[in-house]
Amino acid sequence: MEWNGMEWNRYILESKCVVDKQFVPKIGMTFKTLEEVGKFYKDYSKLASFYTKIRNTTQKGDEIKNQQITCRREGK
Repeated sequence: MEWNGMEWNRYILESKCVVDKQFVPKIGMTFKTLEEVGKFYKDYSKLASFYTKIRNTTQKGDEIKNQQITCRREGK
């Protein structure tokens, strides 16, 4: 059987990622503090065997309005 790139990537993801669904990020999740978000993603990435980094942060004055967390190997 021949595998194209997308099929191979999906196979790898499905076979390697065995994180319980309750710990997987979902669209629409909300958190009370930035620290709570950081802990959630740190715990999730540890279970899923990857590391995170903060890609960018949007601030208004001293207040953080938005922060994007990505896989540390993004773009590599």
